[in-house]
Amino acid sequence: KESDDVRIQDNVFTFRVVAYSQIGREISWNYLQKTFEQWYKIVEGGFLVQHLAKIPSEFVSFQKAVEVETLYSTLDFPACKRSMDKCVENIRKSAKWREQEIKTIEKWVNAQINLWHRDH
Repeated sequence: KESDDVRIQDNVFTFRVVAYSQIGREISWNYLQKTFEQWYKIVEGGFLVQHLAKIPSEFVSFQKAVEVETLYSTLDFPACKRSMDKCVENIRKSAKWREQEIKTIEKWVNAQINLWHRDH
């Protein structure tokens, strides 16, 4: 809700920034699931709703992609349909990359730990 102190767009952008941290992402996503329809009405389906649709885009698991897609499939918000689809697509891409690269990353981290132990 807009007040004399905070404009609606500032609420939306702050909400999205919170979602960039791992903990904030979960909090924002849980809140969005409960309030997306209210937000849609508040921003009158305008361009700001696209920013709300991108809030879960930093998730990196196939499970979250399904969860987001499930919610988005229940919402009839033409103004952000593309943003919703893109969000789910980005989550799936990140999950695929993570799945493909996790062993390489683990191997590198273990090598660094072994080097540190060898030198200390």
